[in-house]
Amino acid sequence: EVARVQPGDQVTFRLLVTDDESWIDSVTRVGVAAAAPAFDYEQSRVVRDVEPLELGQLMPDYPFTNEFGAPVTLSDYRGKVVGLTFIFTRCPLPDFCPRMLKNFTAVAEQLAARSGGATNWHLLTMTIDPAFDTVPVLRTHAERYQYNPKRWTFLTGALIDIDAITEQVGLVFRRQTPNALPDHNLRTLLIDSHGRLKKIVVGNTWKPEEFVADMVSEMEKNDGPG
Repeated sequence: EVARVQPGDQVTFRLLVTDDESWIDSVTRVGVAAAAPAFDYEQSRVVRDVEPLELGQLMPDYPFTNEFGAPVTLSDYRGKVVGLTFIFTRCPLPDFCPRMLKNFTAVAEQLAARSGGATNWHLLTMTIDPAFDTVPVLRTHAERYQYNPKRWTFLTGALIDIDAITEQVGLVFRRQTPNALPDHNLRTLLIDSHGRLKKIVVGNTWKPEEFVADMVSEMEKNDGPG
């Protein structure tokens, strides 16, 4: 359906959403845009000058705040293997942020159910919408997923710091208008017990059991405190 569509074309389409998936069909070309759309709103936001993170490098130690209002940095989790993903609580598409949260719920359940072996692991979920996702909003959202705060932490912070860490791992988000929800892609990170970036998982097709296997492999390399 999109083979006949060219950059600059105006189109209509149908968006279909189920409990777990979303997709479009009925793509129809209806004209040509007079000019490319302008995304002026957040193109002007202040950002840090950062470089992309390479695998094996230490994660940056920007200041964040957890769902209880306490200050947090990634170095607080040294000694633990960490999974980190990014969401916003108002995300309307089930195969984007809600899938990341469901996947992390499954990851937490599978890791907690392991008998024997290393237990030095923790999960982090960071909002990309800090203006709306305040500390109380994040805590309420976390509780919907029946999370264990001893094993899973939700983070917010200053937009400039969230912007920096997401840019360094290839996650891009922006708003087309001040009141629009963020457009974004997806990244999930695996961080070893020394705070080094070990893996960047792109997209939404990864399986919880695969991520668990990666975390267990890292834990077995460095069996630290539980």
